[in-house]
Amino acid sequence: MNDLNTTIAQLKHDFFAHRNGNVADALRRAGDQHHTIMGCQLHEVAAIAAQHTGDAGLARALWQQSQHRECQLAATMLFPPQDLTLDEALQWCSQVTTTEVADVLCHRLLRHAPCATSIVDSLLDSGDRLAQYTAVRLALNLAIARRIDSRDTIARWVAKAKEDADGTLLHIISSLEEELD
Repeated sequence: MNDLNTTIAQLKHDFFAHRNGNVADALRRAGDQHHTIMGCQLHEVAAIAAQHTGDAGLARALWQQSQHRECQLAATMLFPPQDLTLDEALQWCSQVTTTEVADVLCHRLLRHAPCATSIVDSLLDSGDRLAQYTAVRLALNLAIARRIDSRDTIARWVAKAKEDADGTLLHIISSLEEELD
C-alpha cells in the first residue's frame, strides 16, 4: 500500500508541475465539478500516465480520487482494458461527473474493453443523461474503430438514444448515424 501511495503522490506532484491556471480557471467557469483542477492538458496527463505501468490497482486508487480531475483522467489511461469487468465499468460510468471525463473514459479505456458493447446497452437504458451521453460517446468510438460487427447494432443504439435524446446528445447521435452511411 505504501508503494501505491508513493506512486499517487508522485503523479500528483507531476500534475502540479504541469499546472496551467488559465486552463483550470476556464474549466471551473465551464462548470467542472472537481475540487482539484491542475489544468493539465490531456496530452500532458497522458505523458505523465505513460511513465507508469498499466495497473488496475493504481487505476482504481486514482479513480477514487474523485475530486481530482487529473487523477481521474490518468486512471482511464492506466487501467488494463482486459481486466475491466462489466460491473466495474458501469460503476465507473455512474461516477462520471463531467462530459470531459466521459469522453476520455470512453476513448482511453471503455472502447478497448471486451465488454464495450454491453456497456453501451446498459447505459442507454439507465435513464441518467450523463450515462446516456457516455453510452452514445462509447458507441461512436466503437463505430469509428470498427469494433462493431453489425450495422443493426448501431441502428438499434441510434434508435434507442433518439427515444430519450435531448439537445446535448443530438450532435453525437448524428455523428453515429453518419457511421451507418
